[in-house]
Amino acid sequence: MGRRAKAVMDSGALVGDEIILGIVRERLAEPDAARGVLFDGFPRTLAQAKALDEMVAGATVVIRAIVHLVLADEDIVERLSGRRVCAQCGAIYHVRFQPPTRAGICDRCGGELLQRDDDKPEVIRHRLEVYRRDTEPLIAYYAGRPGYREISAVGDSEAVSMRILEELGEAHG
Repeated sequence: MGRRAKAVMDSGALVGDEIILGIVRERLAEPDAARGVLFDGFPRTLAQAKALDEMVAGATVVIRAIVHLVLADEDIVERLSGRRVCAQCGAIYHVRFQPPTRAGICDRCGGELLQRDDDKPEVIRHRLEVYRRDTEPLIAYYAGRPGYREISAVGDSEAVSMRILEELGEAHG
């Protein structure tokens, strides 16, 4: 990844299409990408999806699956707003689903657990509005394609992971 892209991402600013697409091009050019690449959260816009189609057109790269995780807005707000991160070691907890032994204190190092600004309910709701405007159109763009999978994200991470693997035909007994 280029220094400019890394600086933008590290600053927490929104990363524009030009930078994101540059990162994707660089990643697809790496030798190990020939074995496959998993993108999480990309593409986020129709412009990015169309640019990805152009990148893979005529190349040896094939889009094998598009996974759309489905979860109600209030469940998303509950999951994200309950996340707490240790200020010292970075351990992640959830106030309901994976609470620390002592409220607000990291089990690993005793550091203070904090809620990130972008995990506050009002910020999450705004992010959902942005999703509806910018990302949700991708559902119609990809829905008719081979490999498109709509998967319920209800449940814990292990249950959702198993659902994804089963849908992709990669679950192991």
